[in-house]
Amino acid sequence: ESAEEAPKEGPQMAAAAGYSTEDIARNCAAARKNLETYRAGNPGSDAEPEAQIRYQENINKATDQIKLFCG
Repeated sequence: ESAEEAPKEGPQMAAAAGYSTEDIARNCAAARKNLETYRAGNPGSDAEPEAQIRYQENINKATDQIKLFCG
């Protein structure tokens, strides 16, 4: 079983949850843009721990959304 042959689970799950194809595509693009924005705002290793945690949470959230809406 090759992962390349399997349909993308994330978009299938989003469609099953009632998202339209247009919504899935729009949310995919938005999540990728958010990830770029969050990465550009990396507070760095010398930042306050709270800022680093918030940064990582934002990265994780955007990454999860990309998995869901982009596959």
